Amino acid sequence: MSRLEAAIFDRYASDRAGFGNVLEPSLSTAGDAVHRYRFSYGFPRFRDDEAAVADVVVRAAEALGGRFRRSAVEAARKAMLASAHECVRMPIVGVAFDGAQPRFKVYLLFHAGSDAAARALAREVLGAHDEPRQPGEIHMVGLDVGERGVIGAKLYFEHRGYALPAGYALRPRVLSRVLAIHALSSPDEESDRPSAIDFAVGDQVDALDAGGAGASWPELEAELEPAFPAGIRAFNDIASRFRLRVRRVSVFGEPRKLNVYYVLDEREAAQ
Repeated sequence: MSRLEAAIFDRYASDRAGFGNVLEPSLSTAGDAVHRYRFSYGFPRFRDDEAAVADVVVRAAEALGGRFRRSAVEAARKAMLASAHECVRMPIVGVAFDGAQPRFKVYLLFHAGSDAAARALAREVLGAHDEPRQPGEIHMVGLDVGERGVIGAKLYFEHRGYALPAGYALRPRVLSRVLAIHALSSPDEESDRPSAIDFAVGDQVDALDAGGAGASWPELEAELEPAFPAGIRAFNDIASRFRLRVRRVSVFGEPRKLNVYYVLDEREAAQ
């Protein structure tokens, strides 16, 4: 087990009894490329255990080592300082090995109904001159960190009754609730058109989700398979060995890309 995994699983040992879905692996696919080593970890007990959570987040950043360590730790500490604001519900940390350069990911999930304060804090976290202007209620801000520092950021905005346009490898439909993801390459970039839409699958709506589309995973899988055959095969290979529950998907328009977020859906064997 790597130092990074050890930092996460040390925390999971105490969280899993009450929050079995805080550890969320994911699979990302575009064309023939499939990336499996990706996960995020949320901290729903954050306000009861702030110092311990900050320690886990920084330890995870430190575990990346090498030139990566400095930039990841700097981003982790910045996010944890920002998380002191009342509009923050919890931090989320993760990694994604999607190519030659892995990404350390750190997010701040905001309380519903705190849009004004959350937009102001997002501006500070991004180092932007102005607050985000995208429509919807801001749900989350995230930083992607590489060896040389922050390499990108994402803003997530919640919408209700969202009409999914053509071009997303899914039939056009009205989603009951959706997160529109705006990817930024610079702090003051104005991203009017979302780069992706994210929604919960079926009835998987809980503390870490903004809402669902109503469609089950088998229904969505059948729609997505023609555009992402390699990714669907890879996911089904994992699902043939473990009992999994798909919780959310992120679907990108151009270029077409799919992220599938899931959790282990089986009880641990009795000791």
